[in-house]
Amino acid sequence: MYNKPNKFSINYYTKSKPISITEIRKSIDDDNFEICGYIDKVNRKFIYINRGEPKKTKEKASCPFSEIKKHKYSWHTHPSISKYYPSTTDLWKNFKYNQETMIIFTRYGMWKIEYDGKTKYNKIPQEINDKIKKIEKFFYDNTNKGRDWNKEAVDKYKKEINELLKLTNKSFNIRFI
Repeated sequence: MYNKPNKFSINYYTKSKPISITEIRKSIDDDNFEICGYIDKVNRKFIYINRGEPKKTKEKASCPFSEIKKHKYSWHTHPSISKYYPSTTDLWKNFKYNQETMIIFTRYGMWKIEYDGKTKYNKIPQEINDKIKKIEKFFYDNTNKGRDWNKEAVDKYKKEINELLKLTNKSFNIRFI
């Protein structure tokens, strides 16, 4: 039997058009893929650009970044079947694409990653990458593989990521809202 998608179905979104927070939240709860876009700071709207491929077991559910990297203010989701913390790739996109603000919507809230965007860094230095992986491992191990809420793990992650990435650029800041 065919079930007609509800009005929040991502298939009905028009690329390059505004999307509401309610629609973003619905996608996080219902979809098995990321959606992404940019932030129109002038009109104060989230603009939908694209969606990723459906997440398969142990595979990342990433959203294509080719269109979004043209904008200094971006957003994407981590669907409820994914980990709710930023990946190393998420953190480094700010530096690589001169993203001043990146918001990652998750089932528990949102991460806001800020950076002045003045210096471009193409590759993560191995020493920093190794330290990020260690911080991620603690989070992963203390949140049921990145899926259960743990305020202490979130606070420790923010503190350690901020301390580490401020060494790369003093303007870096990550918050969980």
